[in-house]
Amino acid sequence: MTGLALLMLSGCKKSSEEEKDDITLTPMSLNFKADAGRSSVNVKSSSDWNAVTEADWLTITKASSGRAFSVEVQKNMNEELRTATVAVTN
Repeated sequence: MTGLALLMLSGCKKSSEEEKDDITLTPMSLNFKADAGRSSVNVKSSSDWNAVTEADWLTITKASSGRAFSVEVQKNMNEELRTATVAVTN
């Protein structure tokens, strides 16, 4: 199979009424082949953050250090391109 999973990451910051806290993600995007896969994303933020997605074929796990999260994707069982967005907010 040649299906590919593409993951887009987005970092957000607090509203202007609150203290601003930028979130920096490295890398900003991930690509996976059709097979299942796992990768990590580093998070730079001075406050607590949360990562969420609506994709049912990937799992996000926050590292105990609070400075990264892992993304695990399930095998793509068809040849359609899958894309997902992970939103990281504080």
